[in-house]
Amino acid sequence: MRDPERAASAMASDATDDETPVCRYCFESADEGDGGEMLRDICACAGGQRYVHLSCLRRWQRMVLVSQPTHPAFHEDDVRHHECNVCGSKFNISPPTRHELMATFTGAEIAALIDEGCVIGSHPGFDDELASQLRRMDPYRRSFTGYQHWIGGVYLITGVEADDGREEITLRNVDSLKAVKERVERSVVEGAESGSGSGVVRLEIVLGSKRLRLVPGGSLANVAPEDLPRAFDALDKTPVTLFFARGEGAPDCGEDHVAAVNLTRPFLRVGPDESETEEQPKPTRLPRRKSKNKRRKRGDEGGDGNDAPSGSRDIAPDANDDDEDDEDDDEDDGDYQYDQDDVQRELLARVVQLQPLLRSAREATSRAIGALRARYPAVSGVEVTHFLGGPCESDALMACVVPGGVRRGWTVVHAKSADPGNPDGAAAHAALVRAIELAHGRAARRDGAAQGDVSGGQTVELRGLRARPELNGEIGLALRFDPTSGRWLARLRNGDGVKVKPENLAPVPAWEGSDGEEGFEGSGAGGRVLAFWGDARWSRAQLLGEIARGHWGLCRASVAEMTTRFDKRHATLCAADRLAFAPVTEMTEDFMREQAREMRRVRDRGVVQAEDIGEGAQRDEERG
Repeated sequence: MRDPERAASAMASDATDDETPVCRYCFESADEGDGGEMLRDICACAGGQRYVHLSCLRRWQRMVLVSQPTHPAFHEDDVRHHECNVCGSKFNISPPTRHELMATFTGAEIAALIDEGCVIGSHPGFDDELASQLRRMDPYRRSFTGYQHWIGGVYLITGVEADDGREEITLRNVDSLKAVKERVERSVVEGAESGSGSGVVRLEIVLGSKRLRLVPGGSLANVAPEDLPRAFDALDKTPVTLFFARGEGAPDCGEDHVAAVNLTRPFLRVGPDESETEEQPKPTRLPRRKSKNKRRKRGDEGGDGNDAPSGSRDIAPDANDDDEDDEDDDEDDGDYQYDQDDVQRELLARVVQLQPLLRSAREATSRAIGALRARYPAVSGVEVTHFLGGPCESDALMACVVPGGVRRGWTVVHAKSADPGNPDGAAAHAALVRAIELAHGRAARRDGAAQGDVSGGQTVELRGLRARPELNGEIGLALRFDPTSGRWLARLRNGDGVKVKPENLAPVPAWEGSDGEEGFEGSGAGGRVLAFWGDARWSRAQLLGEIARGHWGLCRASVAEMTTRFDKRHATLCAADRLAFAPVTEMTEDFMREQAREMRRVRDRGVVQAEDIGEGAQRDEERG
């Protein structure tokens, strides 16, 4: 609402209309600078304050946006980007949406990569920053943080759901349901919705800066608007799914729902004949910045060990360190030492020690295989590897990924879409059954000896090729055997498809280490399923904001994500330089700016060294 006193004061202090119009932000006229189109009377200001370049206004709105967190729950009701801070009236031109502004920071090409079948990978600098914060946290705070889900994360986007103007909230315990009931506000609206003359009670809740209205759907499906209060009050058992409308306006694509699962956090494998391999939590070791001075002995007052939980160990400066006392270590370069295993152990120690998730995964796998065994006696040969998919609903099976198939090289089976309309447990069971059935079908040896030792969905290595020897040693995924040509269709890690004779393919354990150590997952000869408990979720605008800050990069997924050992996946993705990161802008965080500067220095040194080597080689040739 316009403040009359502020408006009068602004108009009294403004210049007269016969002066040359200058922009209120850059103080340049329409013919000066690069401000672009000069606007007039966008608010109630008079005199010189009535003029503004459109680009200057947009720059101001971007600045307001940069000052806010990217998570919707923490968005403030900051009116500066759509109200004049002088006269207090609203601008008469609509501001760009948060999504549109975020896209200007990342660029259209990166924004277009927020799509199913793409991969979101964390920036190593972001990993280092989170690891640094974890080391400074006390054990209690660290037990509640979700940072371990993000460090070294490689998230496969499993779905992008168009926004329909509604928010879905699932409450899995009675305490959460009680808390929501206490926060719901009730107001009486004249009976337009019901068509009657009596009032209708509207139920609303404020989450962050959003005011949401309860609407039919989920656990309140098929309930008339006038009956919602009574039906809502009657809810007393969980899980409960509620739908809330955000407001009147058309849905914004920036509110599209993005879901992704982390490919780097396995915790249980149920192998052929339901044998098990469990990822055991071990003593926690976190990435740390080592001191420029010699480190104090553990237990010394003020020593680094006081910041870590009991039982934790420091990262050794040498890969061969056997965790003996290291107070005599020499100075180092001060860089963070990052070990994917350390974050894995910390996360597992927090989740797996509670056991319910392990029990749920075992029971779900046994039940799904049992449902299929009568039709497919060999279905117990399917390997099911269970992952911690992300921080959202981490006790629920959200999706399964089945390697193989000719389109991408994998298929995503969603728990909700597998059996729509059923409770979560039934939908999750249907998804796992469907995934195991699909994996078994792809691995079935329909052509016997003709297809060699390879099964569909297996990781394979190309060997003995004479026509294309450059492909020997390449790793790929066996997709489908063609009995007519007697060849396998395989997709390589670079995305290329090749047709190869069975004798030129050798099965490779999916995540076998390069040093020959036993991998967490077996050969997958009977079919493979990756089952994800929990996931990560963003709105499209929120994810763009995280990318604009430099935290994450994006790229198209490939079969490399299905064939690389889980604890090497993030390092391999970064080493291949596949991830596209946003350019440095005013949205970029300070620690990410320093990372960018350091990368430029490293590259410059590399260029100089390469030039020196080249000049040296040239001089040697001239002397020879």
